[in-house]
Amino acid sequence: MNFSLIFPTRERPKLLDNLLKSLDKTTSNKKAVEILIVRDRDDDTDIRSVLKKYPSLDTKLYTVDRSTNFSRDYYNFLARQAKGKFIWALNDDVEFKTKFWDVILNTELELYLRDKPDRIVYCMTGDGLNNHNYCCFPILSKETFECIGYFFNERYTTWCADQDLANLFLKYLGGKRH
Repeated sequence: MNFSLIFPTRERPKLLDNLLKSLDKTTSNKKAVEILIVRDRDDDTDIRSVLKKYPSLDTKLYTVDRSTNFSRDYYNFLARQAKGKFIWALNDDVEFKTKFWDVILNTELELYLRDKPDRIVYCMTGDGLNNHNYCCFPILSKETFECIGYFFNERYTTWCADQDLANLFLKYLGGKRH
C-alpha cells in the first residue's frame, strides 16, 4: 500500500462525493491507495450510499463518538489504522486535479528518500492557499508518524495543528525545502 488518505466527514455528503469522484478520476493505481474516513456516531447522513458509488476505491469508514479534539480523535485515530507507506491528512472538501497523482507523488517521495534510511519526511502539498510556511494537508511517511508518535499534535484540538507540524520540521529539525 503506497498511500493512506485520512480525513473526517460530517454531514457533507456532496463534498465527500466530489472528493471521491476526483480520486476515482485521477488515481492511477487504486489498489495502492486506501481511503480512511471517520464520522461521528450522531451523523445520520447517508454516507454509505456515497461510498457505494465508487466500488473501485478502497474506502474504510469508521464511526466514533463526536469529539472536539480533531487531532487526537480523528486524524491520529485514522493514522494508527493506516497501512500505507505515506499518510496524507485531508478534509472532505478537497478535490484532486492532477491525473496520476499517486504515481507522480510516490516516485518523487521515493527519489527524495533514496539516501535517507530513516525515511523521515514531511511533505508539503499545494493546497491552494499560497502559504509558504506550512500546508493544511501534509503527507508524512509511516516512519515519521511512528517516530513522533502522532500525525497532528493533540495539544492542538483543531486550528494550528498543521502549523505546529510544519514548525517541527522546518524550524526545530532543520528541514529544507526541495
